[in-house]
Amino acid sequence: MVQALGAPRRRPVPAEAAGVVVLTVWARTAAGRPLIVVVRPAGGFDWVIVGARAMDEKQLREFEQWEAGR
Repeated sequence: MVQALGAPRRRPVPAEAAGVVVLTVWARTAAGRPLIVVVRPAGGFDWVIVGARAMDEKQLREFEQWEAGR
């Protein structure tokens, strides 16, 4: 998770889950594994990691298009 959050290329995608505003961060780990990490604001510049999961096939295609600049 932390590798994805620190990746040089990250795609922030705002979202809402159960009425809570969150930010999903689409990125790759150092080994290239595509992950979506969900964080929520905790005040100031602090964020709390809610969870992470692998991208599904559709999300991976969308992410790869974003990576390619399309």
